[in-house]
Amino acid sequence: MTAAFQHMVTLLSFVLALGVSHELFTVVELVRAGDRVKWSWVHGIWMFNCFIAVATWWIGIYDFHNIAEWPVGSILYNFAAVLGVFLAIAFVCPRIPAEGDLDLWEFHLAHCRQYIGFTVANVLIGAGDALYYGYAYGVARQGLQTVIMVALALVAGIGLLHVGWRIQLWAALGVTAIFFVFLFVGDPVLA
Repeated sequence: MTAAFQHMVTLLSFVLALGVSHELFTVVELVRAGDRVKWSWVHGIWMFNCFIAVATWWIGIYDFHNIAEWPVGSILYNFAAVLGVFLAIAFVCPRIPAEGDLDLWEFHLAHCRQYIGFTVANVLIGAGDALYYGYAYGVARQGLQTVIMVALALVAGIGLLHVGWRIQLWAALGVTAIFFVFLFVGDPVLA
């Protein structure tokens, strides 16, 4: 692992850690709100997808650990990607009102374009990362990872464009499945 990579990934890790913290605190507040929350499977799956995006980026970025030089443009490009993950989390997490009810399906309908949009954006940036580092530095499995990420962006894009309950559910489940394909097929071992 190069010193330049360690320095760069520390910055990215802080952003990802802030996203995880924000999401976990939101889950705690939702549970505390108890009966005032009307739960939604679709919204819950999207919250999970935003959470798993952190793990996917954290594991996926390790593929680049032997790259010795990190130009500012590359750092900013990767920073933009994890910022997209953070913003997806920020928008998928509702503010819990001190009083009154919170309907998570209604929240999803009002805000899904924000968090699904940032999910599509960070996945497409990831596909660009994989193409560039696979081609320029010969990093293994980047072609496969690119195909998986483009598929993920397409499925998420369906959820971005269609708001019907069934389509939203299948898009959310499809994104979950593709994230797991990425983790277990596209990038199965930290080496």
